[in-house]
Amino acid sequence: MKISVLGLVLMMLIGGALVQAQEYRPETGTFIKDMQRNGLGVLTIVNSDNRMDAFAELTALNKEPLIKVFIRAGESFTISGIEDGQYDMYFKLGNRWDQSNLKFLANETLYKLDKSLQFQTEETPQGRSYSAWTVALEGSVPNGNEPMQPNPVSQEEFPS
Repeated sequence: MKISVLGLVLMMLIGGALVQAQEYRPETGTFIKDMQRNGLGVLTIVNSDNRMDAFAELTALNKEPLIKVFIRAGESFTISGIEDGQYDMYFKLGNRWDQSNLKFLANETLYKLDKSLQFQTEETPQGRSYSAWTVALEGSVPNGNEPMQPNPVSQEEFPS
């Protein structure tokens, strides 16, 4: 069986492109969408799952996506400058990220936190205080004392 040099090069290029497309994983902190952030609020998202990557969305209460960010398995990311307001948090966990369709091709599960995140800035005698939330995707504990649960949602319930 003879394989031409051109055929061999084409096979290597096509095979390499397929492998590269399947293995694409954005870096932790890659924003897919970002909003203007002029507030003082801080949100840290901890992906404590060492096997699956995460795609997190912070939305207005009407499900309008404001921030979309990628967090690799076992890593965390902090977003600062969040303005005062009440927000919902949605996220997807899975493997084999499909950037074109913003979904995981394997093991995808979709969740919404059961409580909204309230960001508030106040002037106090000691200075300015502001909200800082930490959300661990496997079992979130914002502000260290307010347990929240990730509730499964369907694709239709997830923000577009």
